[in-house]
Amino acid sequence: MDDTVRRLVALCDLFAESTGRSISTVSRYATGSGETIARLRRGHTITTRRAERALRFLSRNWPEPVEWPADIPRPAASCDLPDESEMKVPALGDATDGLAVAPLSSR
Repeated sequence: MDDTVRRLVALCDLFAESTGRSISTVSRYATGSGETIARLRRGHTITTRRAERALRFLSRNWPEPVEWPADIPRPAASCDLPDESEMKVPALGDATDGLAVAPLSSR
């Protein structure tokens, strides 16, 4: 288990224990799927973007007065990137993506 996965699993376990929620509920809130943490425990992987988003969720919603674990770096508030659903991605060829081409002449 890599360090990011170990940290995410540990934080979700502590969050669940501290709030009285099931690990699948915390997994759903943090990662969008109730099975993610269980899958990580079985050796599956998670994308960097999804792990970072989950860590930001946990940090923003961390239960008081529970201390964030000292051996796990807490995401800085300033690195709060937008979720994928909030990011605007230009369509290919719309002249804002740098890939637009002039139309072929009709000669």
